[in-house]
Amino acid sequence: MALPELLPDVIEITRSAGQVILDIYQDGDFEEITKSDQTPVTSADLAAHKLITEKLTALTPDIPVLSEEDCGVPFSDRQQWQRYWLIDPLDGTQEFIAGSGDFATIIALVENNHPVMGVVYAPVSGVTYYACQDKGAWKITPDGDMHRISTMKRDEAITSLSIAISRRQDIHAVTEKLAPEINYDLIPLAQPH
Repeated sequence: MALPELLPDVIEITRSAGQVILDIYQDGDFEEITKSDQTPVTSADLAAHKLITEKLTALTPDIPVLSEEDCGVPFSDRQQWQRYWLIDPLDGTQEFIAGSGDFATIIALVENNHPVMGVVYAPVSGVTYYACQDKGAWKITPDGDMHRISTMKRDEAITSLSIAISRRQDIHAVTEKLAPEINYDLIPLAQPH
């Protein structure tokens, strides 16, 4: 299947998983577990993971799925993959747990180590963002309006960069991975309620 043919189904899968998460979030009845890397995972993460994995596998049985909630595939196997789905069923688990509403469901298709399609759905706001190689990037509002989005093009070398981070993000963990020759403005997402 060509990318534009896959996109409507991937948007629907992303929104369906987001709705599962939103239902659990609004109900407030979820289990929280600490993973081996000391980060939290919830029953909402796992429910969304299951839905996305099942639906992507049914849609594209020849494309493997790599999820944050099931990344036990050895690197020796993964490095052979020319094309795979990369998913974060619930990006912002700490925000979900804290009740801030600042979380999303993310699905990307990676080919030859480059993302060629991506969908981000924010269940609380109902906003969907997507991008597809050679088709641009778009925002879909809850009422269905579509708006093209883009980044600014820069001809000169980047000397400073603004980065949105979670207000619960370990800033040191972020800054230690950044290039030291660039000045960074780390902008926490929405303020706590």
